[in-house]
Amino acid sequence: MSFARNVLFCAFFLLVARPLLPGQGSDSLRITVVDENGSPVPSARITLHLAQPAVYAQCESDFAGRCKLAGLAAGAYQMHVERQGFYALTQPNVHVGPYSYDLEISLQHLEEVKQTVNVVASAPEIDPAKTANTESLSGLDVVNIPYPVTRDYRNILPFIPGVVADQNGQPHLAGGHAYSNLDLLDGFDVTDPVDGQLHVRVSTDAIRSIDVSTTRYSTQFGRSTAGVLNLTTGIGDDHFRYSATNFLPSFKANQGVYLDKVTPRVTLSGPIRKGRAWFFLAPDTEYDYGRIAGLPRNANRAPLWRFSNLAKAQVNLSEANILTASFLFDRLKQSHTGLSAFTPLGATYNLDQTGYLANLRDQHYFHSGALLETGLNVFEQEADANPLGDAPFQLFPNGSSGSYYNTALGRSRRTQLLGNLYLPPLNRYGRHNFQVGFDADRIVYHQFYMRRPISVLRADSTLDRVVVFPGEPIHYRRNNTQGSAYAQDRWSPLERLLVEGGVRFDWDQVVRDVAVEPRLSGTYMLDASGDTKLSFGVGSFYDATNLSFLTRPLAGTRLDYLFGADGRTKLGPPTLTRFSLPPAILEPRAINYSAAVERKLPREVTLRVEFLQRRGNHGFVYVPQGSPLGGDFLLTNRRREHYTALTLTARYTLAKNYPFLFSYTRSRALSNAVLDYNVDLIAFGAQGAGPLSWDVPNRFVAWGMAPLPSLPLFHKLDFAFSLDVHSGSPFSAANQLQQVVPPLQGFRFPTFFSFNPYLEKRLHFWKYDFAVRGGFDNITAHGNPGAVNTNVDSPHFLQFSNFDRRTFTARLRLLGKKK
Repeated sequence: MSFARNVLFCAFFLLVARPLLPGQGSDSLRITVVDENGSPVPSARITLHLAQPAVYAQCESDFAGRCKLAGLAAGAYQMHVERQGFYALTQPNVHVGPYSYDLEISLQHLEEVKQTVNVVASAPEIDPAKTANTESLSGLDVVNIPYPVTRDYRNILPFIPGVVADQNGQPHLAGGHAYSNLDLLDGFDVTDPVDGQLHVRVSTDAIRSIDVSTTRYSTQFGRSTAGVLNLTTGIGDDHFRYSATNFLPSFKANQGVYLDKVTPRVTLSGPIRKGRAWFFLAPDTEYDYGRIAGLPRNANRAPLWRFSNLAKAQVNLSEANILTASFLFDRLKQSHTGLSAFTPLGATYNLDQTGYLANLRDQHYFHSGALLETGLNVFEQEADANPLGDAPFQLFPNGSSGSYYNTALGRSRRTQLLGNLYLPPLNRYGRHNFQVGFDADRIVYHQFYMRRPISVLRADSTLDRVVVFPGEPIHYRRNNTQGSAYAQDRWSPLERLLVEGGVRFDWDQVVRDVAVEPRLSGTYMLDASGDTKLSFGVGSFYDATNLSFLTRPLAGTRLDYLFGADGRTKLGPPTLTRFSLPPAILEPRAINYSAAVERKLPREVTLRVEFLQRRGNHGFVYVPQGSPLGGDFLLTNRRREHYTALTLTARYTLAKNYPFLFSYTRSRALSNAVLDYNVDLIAFGAQGAGPLSWDVPNRFVAWGMAPLPSLPLFHKLDFAFSLDVHSGSPFSAANQLQQVVPPLQGFRFPTFFSFNPYLEKRLHFWKYDFAVRGGFDNITAHGNPGAVNTNVDSPHFLQFSNFDRRTFTARLRLLGKKK
């Protein structure tokens, strides 16, 4: 990491080491904005106001937290500093003149409990320097917004405009595949190295912010055609702090009283050495009894146990050098995975998943205002699926029996080295902020499969098909090396105009070609008051090479033996299904076009209208070379996708500390190839066009929190709510012979509706602060089914099941000792 830092430093030495020029007048002010630990705060908005004579000046801190205001009249100014995710700061009597001088301002991150009086959170403002269409949730939003199963941060992601969750809880940004996202944790890549999905878990109480960008994002972020999801976690400060959530178990009374769930979360933070080093710990434990309603008493449990812990430390080696280290451990064990009315206990499997994440980040700030950032990250995941026995596995039109057929053991690891150099501002034909960087990854993947035969039976219990997997067990390994470099300039030729242009280069050893990604975006403020902003952008984006597609030829073959109506007569020779790769492939690519208008309305309401169009080409898809019911499948770049969305979002902050959001999106996510073939897929059919499985043409989300009027018995109560209404997702149907029938994705689930109201009360007991919350998920008990019978030959075709029920949920939080 020090070698990479030295290379970047030497390459740009002439620009980086340029000394600061002395103040050329007696009316300039150099401001540096830092947080409570001395880390620079970029994008902080600073305004100075002088009543007599009337002077108004503003600037925004750069990557090093610095900005300079020149041409100021001498006098005592009132200064206001704010940044989303921090408490706003107002400082009177900031004297300017007769000499230039430096001023350091410290902002404090939003906290669950704030001892200082008369502090308010920074209200959502129109930021002229933000080109990306980033939607953000603060750590307080994550804690305060009611959403089902609050111990998993992925469940709050659908309450961010532009994010849709599929049936497995995976987030889809801007209508793209989950593997088209770039998922970051504290700036490091935590996207699954193989399938590209988001599996990493971290305590929701550890999250400081969640930021989602779906277009116009920097060339610093690549290998993603859909968007960037960035999770930022906390760190300690000079005060010892602790909190605990749901540290008491919950019980249920159903066929007797039993322990239902134990889901404690704890955070501990504080100084290792005040003013110099700090730590942060966030252990998170979950035990779920896992009782499934409607099943026999001795076969109705799928218990789950999970533990994770995030440990971080920050050391300020000097005022200009900050070192941060973190380690995340995550372990999950679930018995009887997949248990349902259609899958009995014996046909389930036990799941064991383990994840490790270790990283080190070094930030060096130069006197000239440049910032050099280097980092090393190791991310490893293991996943094992083990059947409960070796009884023959059978599939019926409405369920299964026997023992699950597949034993799977997988290991993957990504080693990531990154570097970013933020150069000091250059004033030439306007203001320039240059940024360059690189990213190098090494991915290692091991997989083991041992599959047993599958018998597919008809409704009359006669044998329709026997699936055999020759050559089992199978073990293979596939590696990949990726390299990236980028350069970017943020240019302000005029006071109200910002243009961000850049280019990115991506390479990996599979494709062995350099993907060039030019991007251009900008903002323009229509008025001097900053109340109306236009944003625009166009760019080229490439996906990472998905190893789950490339390794299907290594994952084995299958033989399908078909039988006549009597269930005994074989219908000819077996069909061999196998997958192969072409001599060369291209990286999946998308072109994004977007435009937005933001307007500040009366009563501190901010309205944004965003249009986004994404056209994807060269997507990976396996195409049958003969019959679509089996045979040879060749990987091609024939998949094309089209996503169009118009989003209206309104934000409002009540009483300076209670945020509200209302958002409506009209969108379509379409593809010319909606089926995804693999060797374990039982239902085959002809490839074709249709909506993607996460296509929701209409979606409305809202959330907020507000204090209720004080009543004699209900003093200082807060009301929190969330609302999610969207079109049902599409699905395809198959016949009794496990053949997909047209129209592809021609059916939809019913409209989803969930309103979740909660009340919260702050208490002081035994010198400690507590927050008690109670409320209902899906208070209207709207059906919201999670499963459907897709067999067109079944008398129960299109019968929905696994309905969402009204659920009362309580939460108890220990917020710390009362001051």
